[in-house]
Amino acid sequence: MLGDESRANTLFHLREHFPLYDGGPSKFAAGKDIPERETVLANEAKRIVFLTAAEADMIGSNWIDTEHFVLGILQEAHSAAADYLSRTGLTLNEARAHR
Repeated sequence: MLGDESRANTLFHLREHFPLYDGGPSKFAAGKDIPERETVLANEAKRIVFLTAAEADMIGSNWIDTEHFVLGILQEAHSAAADYLSRTGLTLNEARAHR
């Protein structure tokens, strides 16, 4: 689920800090309108996905949701995503306390 209804936004109120970006292609865009690129997952992103899954496992979740990704990102402290989230003042310990 995207937008204001995401679990991450509900728990951490991130939308207050990061308004929705409307500069990307529409979800209804035709395939020919979206440039074709090879998707490469950087090692940093792979670690975030691994840490995200570990967070979901630690609390016994049967699925990975947006709040698990926030926790995974915050664990990869030197990533651009963690730097961006840290601007909100949210810390890993505070985020874990909310789950």
